[in-house]
Amino acid sequence: MKLKIIKKIVKTPCYRCDGSGDYQNKRLNKSVVCKICHGTGKYSETHFYHIFIDKKGNKYCLDGDTAK
Repeated sequence: MKLKIIKKIVKTPCYRCDGSGDYQNKRLNKSVVCKICHGTGKYSETHFYHIFIDKKGNKYCLDGDTAK
């Protein structure tokens, strides 16, 4: 059985600050920078696709957060 790993980075609007780069309560404290996206407004998440190929050529894919 062979194993092939594909790494994919998905960027979405930040779930904490909703893409604005600051916390939702930014009116109260404008100097606070979001710790999730670091003020960019984009959250990066890494996915690893593990593709298993058996001796007959059938392919099976699993999604994971790590390459292990």
